[in-house]
Amino acid sequence: VDSKHADKRKRSLASNAISVRSGWMFCVGLSVVSIACAWLADSMSILGQSSSSSSSAMVGGYSFVGWSIVNLLLMAGYALGMQKIFLVKNILCGFFAISPLLGASLLGINANIMP
Repeated sequence: VDSKHADKRKRSLASNAISVRSGWMFCVGLSVVSIACAWLADSMSILGQSSSSSSSAMVGGYSFVGWSIVNLLLMAGYALGMQKIFLVKNILCGFFAISPLLGASLLGINANIMP
């Protein structure tokens, strides 16, 4: 579809400058790095707590790594066609807009958006 669009046909995948296989390999590689960074952030959040406090890396039973995996799966689903389902695009875009705040709360970071 992008290869037929006037502006989008210049993109790397649409113009075949990068193969689809290479694109998928890059996507998987970034996903692995993302999960590794989430694990690192999760472990640093746990290490920074005193033994008397409850784990801020677990909110409602979800860890930051688990949340990151769910977030990656939702983004992949969106890119693979979920945005074509009635109202799903709007719901997912709303979720993606607030997801940094949700992630920060899982790490126990004060994520106030108001000064």
